[in-house]
Amino acid sequence: MEQWEQFIEKLKSRISEMVQKLLLEVFGQNNERLDFLLDSFNKLQPNQQRAALAGSAMAFLLMIMLGIWIYASQVGALRTELSDSFSSLRQFRSLANEFGMENSKFTLLIDSVKSKVDATSYKPFLDQLAKKNGLSLGQLDERDVAATEDSPMGKELRDVTIDVNFDNVSLPRLLKFLTEIEKSGKYLRIDDLRIRSRYGTKLYFDAKVLFRAYKPA
Repeated sequence: MEQWEQFIEKLKSRISEMVQKLLLEVFGQNNERLDFLLDSFNKLQPNQQRAALAGSAMAFLLMIMLGIWIYASQVGALRTELSDSFSSLRQFRSLANEFGMENSKFTLLIDSVKSKVDATSYKPFLDQLAKKNGLSLGQLDERDVAATEDSPMGKELRDVTIDVNFDNVSLPRLLKFLTEIEKSGKYLRIDDLRIRSRYGTKLYFDAKVLFRAYKPA
C-alpha cells in the first residue's frame, strides 16, 4: 500500500512538472507570449481570425493528444520502476533471510570451536598426550598469527602456531602421537613435519612438528 501511494505521488509530481514546463513553453514567462498572440489576433481580419481559431483548435487538440501520450508513457515508466522496486525488495528480503541462516550457522560453528580449544596454552595438553605415548616434549614455541582484515573469524578466534621438537623418537610412536592429535577434537592441525635421521641409529630420529590451532580472541 505504501509503495502504491509513493507511486501515485511520484506520478503527480512528474505530471505537474511537465504541465508547468509546457505552459512556460507555450505562453512564455509572465504570459508574454499569450499577450502578444491576443494583440496580434485582434489586428487580424475576420476571415483571418476564423482561420487562426481553427488552427488554434487543431494545435490545442494536438497538445491534448501529446499530453495523453506523455501521461501514458510516464505511467508505463513508473509502473516499470515500481515493479523493479518490488522485485529488488523481494530479492533483498530473500538475501537477508539467507544471510540470517548462514550467520546462525557461523555463530554455532564459532561457539563449537571455542568450547574445544584451549584458552591459555596448549603445552599441558601436548605434554600429557606425549607422555601417554612414551614421548618427551622438547622445546615448544607457541606464537600468535596476525589475522587478515577480511578474516570472518578474526573477531572471535585467533590463529596460533605451535612448534614442537622431539629428540631421539621412534617413528611408530611419533605417528601414533600425531594421529591422536588429529582425533583429539582440539582443532590442532599439522602444518609442517620435518624428520632428520640420527647418527649411529636407524630406529630413532629427531623431529620437528608445526601445529596450527585456534584460541578465543
